[in-house]
Amino acid sequence: MTTLLVSANSSWNIVHFRAGLLRALSEAGYRIAVAAPPDEHSNRIRELGYDYYPLPMSRSGMNPVADGLLLARYAGLVRKVRPDIYLGYTIKPNLYGSLVAARVGAVTVNTVTGLGTSFLGRSWLQRLVLRLYKTAFRRSHRVFF
Repeated sequence: MTTLLVSANSSWNIVHFRAGLLRALSEAGYRIAVAAPPDEHSNRIRELGYDYYPLPMSRSGMNPVADGLLLARYAGLVRKVRPDIYLGYTIKPNLYGSLVAARVGAVTVNTVTGLGTSFLGRSWLQRLVLRLYKTAFRRSHRVFF
């Protein structure tokens, strides 16, 4: 059975925006694993029949130590789940999750629904995020905007 790992920066995002897609993929025979920070919608992911892996992350923080820990958490999660396909939504799952998933040979597909506050003007942050996107998306099989 093909395993699909889906990640976003909130369980709310998965439940409200990805449930239909996940249902269709599940019905097509995919095993669905979801990684997102725990919130009041996390149990709904389990109720829908998907494996849920709590993945703490700051949605807007720019702490390099915290982001390094998040990258390590993704590495451990990918070793555990062993996804054949990785779907990333939102900036940190797109960057860190796809980098790790690509290293183990998973097909990576990213969706960018907005560029976020890091692109509201020219700054060192914008240059850094652009460089990270280029690195991560170079290994992605598809990127949707």
